[in-house]
Amino acid sequence: MLRQAPTGRSNPRRSRVAAACLALALAVGVTISIGLAGGAAGPESAGAQGAKGGKGAFTPAGRPNIIVLLTDDQEKASMRVMKTVNKDLKREGVTLKRFYDNFPLCCPARSTLLTGQYAHNHGVLSNVPPDGGYGVFNEKHGDNYLPIWLQNAGYTTSYIGKYENGYAEPDEYGTTPREIPRGWDDWRVLAPSRAQYFKYQLNQNGRLTQATRKPRDYSTDVFTTKAKRFIRKTADSPFYLELGYAAPHGGGGGSPGRSCNRAAEPAPRDLGTLKGKFKGTLSPSFNEADVSDKPSPIANLAPLTEGQVRDTLRKRRCAWESLLAVDRSVGEIVDELARDGLLHNTYIFYVSDNGYLRGEHRIRNNKRFLYEESARVPIVVRGPGVAHGAQSNDVLVNADLTATFLEISGAAPGLVQDGQSLLPSLAQPELEHGRAILLEAYAGQPILGVRTARYLYAEWDTGEGPPEKELYDTYVDPYQLDNQASNPAYAQVVADLGRELDEMIDCAGADCRGQPTGQVAFTSTGTGKRGCAFPPVYARFDGALEGIASVDFFVDKKFLGADPEPPFEVALPDDLLRSARPGRAEVLLRANFADGRRLAVVGKIRACR
Repeated sequence: MLRQAPTGRSNPRRSRVAAACLALALAVGVTISIGLAGGAAGPESAGAQGAKGGKGAFTPAGRPNIIVLLTDDQEKASMRVMKTVNKDLKREGVTLKRFYDNFPLCCPARSTLLTGQYAHNHGVLSNVPPDGGYGVFNEKHGDNYLPIWLQNAGYTTSYIGKYENGYAEPDEYGTTPREIPRGWDDWRVLAPSRAQYFKYQLNQNGRLTQATRKPRDYSTDVFTTKAKRFIRKTADSPFYLELGYAAPHGGGGGSPGRSCNRAAEPAPRDLGTLKGKFKGTLSPSFNEADVSDKPSPIANLAPLTEGQVRDTLRKRRCAWESLLAVDRSVGEIVDELARDGLLHNTYIFYVSDNGYLRGEHRIRNNKRFLYEESARVPIVVRGPGVAHGAQSNDVLVNADLTATFLEISGAAPGLVQDGQSLLPSLAQPELEHGRAILLEAYAGQPILGVRTARYLYAEWDTGEGPPEKELYDTYVDPYQLDNQASNPAYAQVVADLGRELDEMIDCAGADCRGQPTGQVAFTSTGTGKRGCAFPPVYARFDGALEGIASVDFFVDKKFLGADPEPPFEVALPDDLLRSARPGRAEVLLRANFADGRRLAVVGKIRACR
């Protein structure tokens, strides 16, 4: 039976209406069986659907522009200093709260963005040869990746800033500072491609220029100026612009006497502006008191010393100060688009390549772990058809970005796509697709995991015996402090997610994005004029019920309660249906699966008055 939310009203028992009951087909909502980014480069792919005019979430007039503002090693907590992002993007777009990086490390993550594939499929597993870096990526994908697909669809492409790790480095692949990879019409990139704020060398379409330490050469500002110039120059044709900022990556190379030595370098005007601020914002996982329940590589870490804590917080301050220039740049780019009459038809994706650990779980200045601070990525999107000022709790992954770009542009991919388009989640942020996503990492040993809405499950191959396991119930433990892998109460969850990990470990295409399907079904005693429903009206989850632990029911965002028993049905209160404006009530059903997946579907119903 339904567990009613405390409303002060009695819980109406569901009654079985006689044979006269009529199943309604009144705007039964969205069936979450989305094939927008199918398995192969063909009819099932996002690009091929777009090229055929296949129906997406929305079709803006004219082909939209796409801008990706990519930061480097930005953790979610740092978004609190991004005032312009909050004003110009969050307020006008959607924040994706559960967006994860399949492999939280710079080069593998950026390779996923350029191919649409999980790391085990694109084969870039490190920042340096022989397992990764620009040379490995270029050898594997240099003739078949995103900018080439976009060019084939008629887009002008530009990359500005920091590119793949290893670009223009003197390695065995022999890349040179003047090299311009295929697919880019406009190329203004750090050569070599490292986190540099001053005194960098820039490849500007084959011409090398050298920056100084003067404030006017601060790389964030220079990249933004070049991006605005590209926007003005290309205003008459659809374009894809990827702007890779160095911030807030560390290692800026400041002199030993500077407060941000061996850290991210803020713009001179921002240096020291956050000193003394945000002291009370440390996560409960910072310098975690007890890590004995975690896998041995973490359990063996000593607590941070006072000196290490001070240095970690100093570097955090420098990193966050370096983001202030990025924040201003977002405003400048939005203003440029508005001046050029392009803002209404341009998608802006603000996203980091991966997260970052700044002392959480005793891990200092690192990523390449599956913990929330490392694998969860801050991302905000605005654009045509995107909801305003909304948040999505859907579980998403960085491979989805590529599928989204393909659907927006109508480009056809040349590789099997592991992600799916974000457009449905951006248009209807209340939807959740019920996915489990694969997480991969290498931090001295392979770490593989599965993330659902509720759980993080991970296996560490330490090379000594069977894998060491982790399970975190993030509904009750959002900071991932208590490993439940050996807790008998979670034994079935561990078994279920372990099996899902085995199934996904070598997945490709559609097998990487498997998800349940379902919809809202309505039942009433009959219909009146214009298809209205006579009370009592029932809402039911219509789909495969295997694995569902409960279903939550909402009417116009008001929580009715949760039903833990099939057939997962509830009588909809008359007063809520009749008071709905503009006449149709929105009914949301959220199916909670035992393995932590969550599927949210929406239907609309109009009650006879």
